[in-house]
Amino acid sequence: MDKVPLCAQCNNRAELSCPDCHVLLYCSSTCASGDASAHELICPAFASPPPKPASEQKHVLSILFPSEDTTPALVWVKIDGFVDEDTGISFQEAETAPFFGRNGDFPEATVTPEALHCERNRVRNRETRSMLEIWSVQESKSPSGGENKCIRSLAAGRDGPFHRFEGPVLVLAMTRPTGFMVDPGAYQDSQLRDFWDALDFVLDYGNDLHTKKIQEALNSLGGGQVEEITTRRAVETSLPAVETSESFEVA
Repeated sequence: MDKVPLCAQCNNRAELSCPDCHVLLYCSSTCASGDASAHELICPAFASPPPKPASEQKHVLSILFPSEDTTPALVWVKIDGFVDEDTGISFQEAETAPFFGRNGDFPEATVTPEALHCERNRVRNRETRSMLEIWSVQESKSPSGGENKCIRSLAAGRDGPFHRFEGPVLVLAMTRPTGFMVDPGAYQDSQLRDFWDALDFVLDYGNDLHTKKIQEALNSLGGGQVEEITTRRAVETSLPAVETSESFEVA
């Protein structure tokens, strides 16, 4: 949890809260209006999340960008645990198959998704709230061959080009590991701030053309230098430019 809540658009202190999900999100009405369109899509889900499965097994609230729907959703992902016999350290594993297999968006075949990890949001020039684990299917492995309609819809009106995600994209939040052999990290429920970090990631993932524009936008908002951050692959994102408005309350 952030000690000082930061604006979802820039790195200034958040002062305005959403009257529906009650999360401190923005520092000003200018930043709030810039994100209103996307916020309206996901706010109802966080204000009234789906019921947690009645199971003794751990489940975490996660973010799904469905392939055939234009609205992102919250889903519960089952978490399995196991203990390494040699070290005695406990590890966790997310059960992602239901979202990519025969019961998922690819009913005609079972595919194996791959995970990317993100610990820093380059748009906001800050660390992400959580370490994000982003599961998706490579284009060549997608049996449907269709572009993710949700991400494509969220990209509307923004400068591209964008990475072509095919099939669903599932995002899980994790605690940051303090050391692989001491604390490998654990899955946790996603929060609204994780959604913004995930949105920045998927909209401009793999885009090498926006560094200059990102820096100019950050400078106008009082941000710092864009840094080279590498996880499994470099993450490049850009600031959204949505001219809509929404009413927010001063904290």
